[in-house]
Amino acid sequence: MEVAQKIINLYEKNFFSLSLGVQNHFCVRMWRLTGKKKYVLPILMNFQFLTLIFSRFFWMMKKEMPLPKLGKEIKKNSKLFLFYKNIMKKNFYENNPEVLFLLILSHFLFNLKSLGMEKYLKDFFTIGKKYLEKINFRPFIFESNFGKVDPSEAINFVYYLYFLRVADFTKEFKKFIISFWEKENNLYNFKRKIYAFTHLIIAESYYYQRFVDPKENKEILEILERNLEKILKFTNPDVVGEVGLCFKLAKTENPDILKKIRDYLESAFVPSLGYIPYSGSLEKAEHRNIIAVLFLTPFSDLKPGPDLVKFIRDNRLGFYVPNMKKGIYELQR
Repeated sequence: MEVAQKIINLYEKNFFSLSLGVQNHFCVRMWRLTGKKKYVLPILMNFQFLTLIFSRFFWMMKKEMPLPKLGKEIKKNSKLFLFYKNIMKKNFYENNPEVLFLLILSHFLFNLKSLGMEKYLKDFFTIGKKYLEKINFRPFIFESNFGKVDPSEAINFVYYLYFLRVADFTKEFKKFIISFWEKENNLYNFKRKIYAFTHLIIAESYYYQRFVDPKENKEILEILERNLEKILKFTNPDVVGEVGLCFKLAKTENPDILKKIRDYLESAFVPSLGYIPYSGSLEKAEHRNIIAVLFLTPFSDLKPGPDLVKFIRDNRLGFYVPNMKKGIYELQR
């Protein structure tokens, strides 16, 4: 049995040991790889949960609560979101809660639109997008330390805004990221540097929903190729797998590069455990394992979405929508 299939089997067998967010992360990527309907219901369950959480913040935006206050409110709930993975990031977001709010809001709206939920959550989408359209993003994107402290999330943010047709900083920010991080030679920051470069391509693919233009990403691919031996030596399966996916998403599948990455990921796989371990936890190791599955599985197309409205109607399900005017939840079918 191939390594990718062994990983899939293990995660599906232990699916309910995972948190709802990690279940969603796994299923979204499996859907975009395979298009299998069995992965859609967990995505729907997670999005319903997030909709209920976010209803409070959309009510605040409707009441035109200022951004600094919204930042303070999201800071109180930041334990719900997984951004604080090192002290630099923690300090940045605690000192810039407005950035944290805008990042989380744009991510939610990105998912809302990607999952085809604009029809059911029209009020949410309208309120959120109008709120974003009033914001001057340049200070947050270019004048703060966002792209230096947490470059991968800063890149995500720029592409969320582009996907939502709120603002287009994609080309300008790509130049900024390459200019700043290409000069960074500190080995301590090397992993973040490469992770940032991979996200320029992965974010442009809308997280495995489409392929990207190799010509537009030639410089990034050349940087990754030039640093490949160092990447294999000094990073980890999460980063190595994403580097490989960049070449696949750009359809520039250099056989030598792909073989080295394949060999690396397969050697990181522990047969007795059935996955690529991290901290002795399936939950914590999910990212590197689903990335390995995506890389090790051949694909010639990618599935956008999934379209949750179609899934709900095809399966005679429902979705609870907050009615802001009436102050009640209404079941949409």
